[in-house]
This record gives sequence, structure tokens and C-alpha cells, in this order.
Amino acid sequence: MAQKMELGQDMLLLGPPGSLRRQLALRFCELQGREAEVLTVTRDTTESDLKQRRELSRSGLGSRTIYADSAPVRCALRGRVLVLDGLEKAERNVLPTLNNLLENREMQLDDGRLLIPARRYDVLSQQEISAEEGKAKLVRVHEDFRVVALAVPCPPWPGNPLDPPLRSRFQARIIMPPTLLSTTQLAPFFRACACKENTCKLFINQSSGNGLRKVCLKHFQPLPDDWWINITTLLYQCFQQISTIYLVYAKQFQPII
Repeated sequence: MAQKMELGQDMLLLGPPGSLRRQLALRFCELQGREAEVLTVTRDTTESDLKQRRELSRSGLGSRTIYADSAPVRCALRGRVLVLDGLEKAERNVLPTLNNLLENREMQLDDGRLLIPARRYDVLSQQEISAEEGKAKLVRVHEDFRVVALAVPCPPWPGNPLDPPLRSRFQARIIMPPTLLSTTQLAPFFRACACKENTCKLFINQSSGNGLRKVCLKHFQPLPDDWWINITTLLYQCFQQISTIYLVYAKQFQPII
């Protein structure tokens, strides 16, 4: 993700249903010190949710209609990271609105402004032939603007397959739930700096997306005070009961990989 961010490329994180992909994207933005906005895409998402919507604003004795920027426009202007969650739930006629913004960093807004790439704006701003009225309608897209899309493969899960033109805008990567081996490797970390309450919360949060929540609660509640001594055994007990879930994940992702 750091490489794609440095190259200026947008990313698409694919994986089974759960919160792991969103947590990964938000944690990455936190480590990078980047501001991020999350836009949850649903079947009811319209074009105005991706561009601008008209709102009533009270000023003085009356009210007037203004255009309010949506999350993609705000992120493009301020150089934030836009996290599109649930990309597979959008209707086919909605997401093409973002095609030009993803490919060329351009978008025509309803209030008459035109978003253009930073390089093109810098060149036009130095040309004397450009009129001031024309410059007022041009808006510079921040060079740090990035998009991280989150989606579930369809099939095998329900949803709408992404259009090839939109899919080609992203660099995709499959994000699978943590395996037993990778989790047991963190046992020394838990034993050294974690208390029972914090570790319990950590396991429950990390397991919310892969069916481990009830299993973790079952094993953490009867733990004695010396619970940290047998932390590796606890991990095996938790993962042993849901090993079939990972086999199903691997089988479903095999044709995609």
C-alpha cells in the first residue's frame, strides 16, 4: 500500500465480508499521517452522493440554495484519502461518475466548476491567454488525493460485478483473514505488554469479520489470572473450531487468484 501511495495509484482491497479491509485502510492512513474520509456505498447511493447535492442555507432573513460538496470532491480538493467501502453494492449507472476522476483527476461539478489535475492547473495558471473568468471555474485537484476502494468478490458473494473500465482504474490486492500461524507469532507480544482486558478486546475486534467473536468470548471468560502463560494454547483452541471457515475462504478465492 505504501508503494502504491508513493506511485500515485489508487488501490482496491478484495476480501471476504468483514471489517478487516476497512481497518487495514484506516490504520494505514493513521500510520502515514493522512486524513481520510469513508464513503459507504449502498444500493441507494446516487450520483449526487458522489459529486454535489443541493442544500438550503439560511443567511440573514432568508434562505438560499447552495451546492454542498460530497466526500469524493472534498478529498480531491484537500488531498485526503477517499475510502470507498462496499463498491460491489453500487448500481452500474452510479460508479461511472467517478471514472474520469479516478483516471484523469477531472470532474465536472453541478455548480459549474471543473476539477482538473494539479499539473494541468499549474500550467494554465502561468499562461497569460487564460481569462480570469475561465480560471475561476477551474479547481485544482490536490496531488496527494488517493482512493482506496473496498469490495467483496462477486461471485461467490452477492453483489454487482465491477465494470471492466472501472476495474482497470485500480491496483487490486486480495486481503485474507489472519491465519493461525501469523496469529500465534504475535503471542510473545501479547504476553509482554498486554493485560487480560485489552487482549480480550483486541481478539474480539480482530475476529468480528471472520466468525471468531463468539469463540473468543467463550474462551476468554473463564481464564485464570495466569492466562498469559498459555496464550498459544488459547489461540489454537480458538482457531481449531473454525478451521473449516478458512478452507471455505481458500476454496472460494482459488478461481480468483
